[in-house]
Amino acid sequence: MPVKKFSFKDADRQDTAKPAGLPKKKKINSKFGAKEEASPAPTPKLGLKKKKDAKAEEAAVKIEEKKVHPIKKEEQKAEPVAPPKPPTPEPAEPVVEIEKDPEDPESRDPNGKWWIIKKAADVRCSEGESVSFTIEVGKGDPLHPPRVQWVKGKWNEITAGDRYQISSEKNSHTLTFRMPKMSDSGIYTIKVSSPAGLDSKTFELKVSPEKSASSGIVVVRGKLPKKIQEEDLDFRGKLKKVQKQVPKDKEDYDKISFKHGLKDYRGMLKRMAANRKVNKRSNAYEIKLPDTECVPNNGKLVFEAVVANEALGTKWFRNGQEITSQNTHFKIEQRGRTRKLIIENANLMDDGLFEIRAGEEKSSCEVHVLEAPTAVTKGFEDLQLVEGEDAKFTATLSTAHGRFKILKDGIEFGLNDNQTVTRDGGVVNFEIKKISKSDAGFYEIQTNGAKSFGELIVDSKPVAFKSRFSDVNVNVNEPAEFSCIVSDAEVAGKWTFNGKPVEESENIQIIADGTDRKLVLKEVGKANEGEYQFLVDSKDHKQPTGITATLKTYSVTIEKPQGEKEIVVKAGQKFTLDIPISGDPAPQMSWFLGEKELYCENTPSGEFTNPLDRPFDKPFGKPADPKQRVQIKNWPERSRVHIPTVHKADSGVYTLKLKSEAGTDSIDFKLLVIHKPGAPGIPIISELNNECCRVDWTPPVELGGCEVEGYIVERKKTSSSRWIRLNSQLTTFHNHLARRMVEGTAYQVRVTAVNQVGVGEPSPVSESFTPMAPTSEIPSIRKGLTTDDSIELKWAAPEDQGALGMKGYLIQLQVLKNPSSENPLMELEDDAWEDWKKTKIAPDSNSQILDGLDTGKTYMFRMAAENAAGRSKWTTFGPVVCAEAMEDPRINLPRPLTRLVKIRCGEKLHFQCPFVGRPKPVVTWTKVDSLPEEGVNTLPEGVEEKPLGEHVTVRESVGMAVIHIRNTDRSDTGCYKMRLAVGDKEAVAIIKVAIVEPPSKPRALKIVETIGTSVQLEWESPKDDGNTEIFAYTVEKRDKRSGADGQWFIVYEKIRHCKCSIDDLIMGNEFQFRVKAQNEVGLSEGIATKDFAKIEKERLTYVKPEYKSRDVSQPPSFTLPLNNRKLTIGYTGTISCSVRGQPKPKIRWFKNKIEIIDNPKYKMSASLGVVQLEIRRPRQADQGTYTCLAYNDHGEVSCDAQVMVREPK
Repeated sequence: MPVKKFSFKDADRQDTAKPAGLPKKKKINSKFGAKEEASPAPTPKLGLKKKKDAKAEEAAVKIEEKKVHPIKKEEQKAEPVAPPKPPTPEPAEPVVEIEKDPEDPESRDPNGKWWIIKKAADVRCSEGESVSFTIEVGKGDPLHPPRVQWVKGKWNEITAGDRYQISSEKNSHTLTFRMPKMSDSGIYTIKVSSPAGLDSKTFELKVSPEKSASSGIVVVRGKLPKKIQEEDLDFRGKLKKVQKQVPKDKEDYDKISFKHGLKDYRGMLKRMAANRKVNKRSNAYEIKLPDTECVPNNGKLVFEAVVANEALGTKWFRNGQEITSQNTHFKIEQRGRTRKLIIENANLMDDGLFEIRAGEEKSSCEVHVLEAPTAVTKGFEDLQLVEGEDAKFTATLSTAHGRFKILKDGIEFGLNDNQTVTRDGGVVNFEIKKISKSDAGFYEIQTNGAKSFGELIVDSKPVAFKSRFSDVNVNVNEPAEFSCIVSDAEVAGKWTFNGKPVEESENIQIIADGTDRKLVLKEVGKANEGEYQFLVDSKDHKQPTGITATLKTYSVTIEKPQGEKEIVVKAGQKFTLDIPISGDPAPQMSWFLGEKELYCENTPSGEFTNPLDRPFDKPFGKPADPKQRVQIKNWPERSRVHIPTVHKADSGVYTLKLKSEAGTDSIDFKLLVIHKPGAPGIPIISELNNECCRVDWTPPVELGGCEVEGYIVERKKTSSSRWIRLNSQLTTFHNHLARRMVEGTAYQVRVTAVNQVGVGEPSPVSESFTPMAPTSEIPSIRKGLTTDDSIELKWAAPEDQGALGMKGYLIQLQVLKNPSSENPLMELEDDAWEDWKKTKIAPDSNSQILDGLDTGKTYMFRMAAENAAGRSKWTTFGPVVCAEAMEDPRINLPRPLTRLVKIRCGEKLHFQCPFVGRPKPVVTWTKVDSLPEEGVNTLPEGVEEKPLGEHVTVRESVGMAVIHIRNTDRSDTGCYKMRLAVGDKEAVAIIKVAIVEPPSKPRALKIVETIGTSVQLEWESPKDDGNTEIFAYTVEKRDKRSGADGQWFIVYEKIRHCKCSIDDLIMGNEFQFRVKAQNEVGLSEGIATKDFAKIEKERLTYVKPEYKSRDVSQPPSFTLPLNNRKLTIGYTGTISCSVRGQPKPKIRWFKNKIEIIDNPKYKMSASLGVVQLEIRRPRQADQGTYTCLAYNDHGEVSCDAQVMVREPK
């Protein structure tokens, strides 16, 4: 069988096209002579695998089938939107490290070092939720307890305070964060130091934002990634300028004139001022016309004046022209002295001066007819253009003559040479010629009734190629050159070969001269075959642009390639493949597409004249031509397959079969037609806030036969048809953060997939959504007027209320259970908040009176603003006491009422108890029947308190409480408890009352014994002491001879004990005795002895006792010895001592052991035990040792003193 040879035959470039998408498969195409005609495509990014066999590599390269989705991160060209974070897990149970029992002596450190044996676990919590960390220490020396330090970061030591609580119990140490904040997040270190060493452990606290009270996808305003906030800072600043509310300026006449549609505001003010002067008081009119009047267009206008005289004739004038009764526009009425002019439908013609004249007297009124505000029926739309293009904003106004303003970024500007404003009736056109980057921003049209704005987005002008390079076919070892001209000399670019950067070498030269860009290959070899590309980055960093071309070399006859061959062609291109044939005899050629045989057209020319050259105009649609679109041409030395316009239906395995007498042969190749991708799934909107949202979608079902390079995300206003691209670079994930949207505007989003063929069909548009977010927090709350049952709250409106405005405010309140505690806010309970629902709070209000509150209670309040997106964060205020004026309750009991009050039985009880407290305190009285012990002013625990009886009268006045009992009895004895309550605070006073009366008579009086003239009596205390102490008894006697009605004589008026001895009774008489009990009320009835005491007469003999005499003699002794003295020459001095003894001691004086006898210089004296020696006018010779000697019959004693004499100073 003859060997079939395959050779490459160059063909005219007009008839051939190169396969696209496989830069490393050009050897396959040159093998089969495949060509394609199409515009150059950028280098695809499909992963390729090379065969290890060199010949097979030269012949063919197989495309590895890959999954298109999801796209690898290495291929991302734009920073994707990060997927949503998983929800924060609930704080887990603390994970601790436990060693041996620290109390076990065997587990102690031999050096006495303290160790942390139980470590604190890492904790996650929400802002405002208290959290505690506990550690346990052990192993140390109990005699040297450790020092525990809690440190944040490196050196910031935590100490106990309002936000931190540090406690210790035995070996356990706890740190508690009270209502932690997000700033408390971080790494904390626990240091346990002891003389033997230091041990430390760390733990982490993560504080997340406060848990939202409501669930949903709405995000709190401002919670955007930091990078996005920085990128959109300019957009956000310009948008705020557009949306801000312009403050009212009374002096800005132009703004006022524009707002009210006034053409000559200053002139109108002058006319009004002049009219006030003219319209002065007149005798002709009792009631004049008003100075000014304002009425809307088509409104009713009534002028009324009262003249002084009914017969006085009047005329009406408008702008100096008399109004007659024939004019149906006006209605003139006259009733008595009243004159009226009525206009049922006032129009703009009525704008002016109206007068009523009575002779020369007149009264006038300046009338202004208000036009309806001009509305914007169709506003500016967003525009996204390229530098150098013309931008045109169009708006439609409700009236053809309405006034308007054009502003940029909230600032009114003057037009320049490139900007024009035209108006055609109610249509306003604002046009900017040849826009630049500086023209980007928000353009706003304002009328006195509405405003509308659109954003102008200016993209950098893409790099243009003035000259492009094309495919190059050269012989081996010949030079090759790729050359192009760019539009800007500063444009940087890079050369790639089969997707890899090209570097200069001996064989490769890269030239950049001005706008010329060249790549020169000095000698081309087989290794240089492939796809060359010059890529240029755009100014705004969007998708790079470039030029792609293929370098081919002529080849010699080679062997038939082995394995499957694959050719990739883009849909819509022209495809031609030549297969060289050899054989003797000439073989018969047959083409098959799969199992279907393709017929051959016997056209003598190589040109295609068949109308199937253009079978359909839209290569991505379904072909409508039922005929065979593949054209087969055979020649003796070759066979050609040609498809004028490739469609995806042309994909498949093409087989060329040869048959002759010498044998058969065949060759297969696979044609893969890639096309644009289909439409992705409908976008899903989530995580919506005031200026951005998350967009998710599913990949298209039809990928186009190749990998999707990314997605284009676009949005448009629901009322507009203009789509604005959101991502400058292709998004490689199936989600995107749509940004730069205006709050309150309805939008729709669509997504389009892009592959190496081009941009596919857009997805269905998403549901309409409106960016919005809750308002910002209420910045401040303060207390207004407060009464005893209501509290007024005043607040400042949120700074950011959103474009849709607010619905109103929410108020919740909570009563503090223990407001007197150190930190009452720690006792707030999340479930104890109650909604204030009595009144709906309007969004424009800034105060609210909360009535029906409990007097004196302490309340906490919190407020939130509400709009269509939900409520804002709570702003807490308090504590506040519901009282007009707050003063703690206090009872000012008079001093007599602070002690036990005793009242005689039957007398009245009347107490006045002053008190203070605001708001008005609540006074309650109770009674305890028992009295406490003396000196105790509190009631014992558990004692029963009873309400007052009906006979007790209680009255209250301002600052005074009165309790009154007309006739008291013993049952009114007890403790009267007065409780004064102001809200949660109260004061208590106890009045101890004893109702007293005289005691009952004593009991069991008897005569114990009679001795001589003395009688001993005894008795028992009375059964009833009269509810007060019995402090004495009165004892009386009477003689028997005085009779039964004899007079009693007092023996003892007051005696405390229940016994007594009565002495000095008259002997020979008989006596009867009587005893009465006595308390502070008076005497009781008396009890007398039943028997009489008889005093017997007897004689007494006195024996004088003998007493022994007492010896009081004693030897002398000094009770106060002599003291050393310093005397001055010429000044008399004295030395003294005291001595005692019995008999009286005698005294002798000595100087230097020489007795002083009858010396006039010295005077001796002794009196009452005090002994003195006076030295008169001493000299130097008088100094020395003086001795006092005392003696008597029982002994003697002496003492010395040193006397010094010195010169006077």
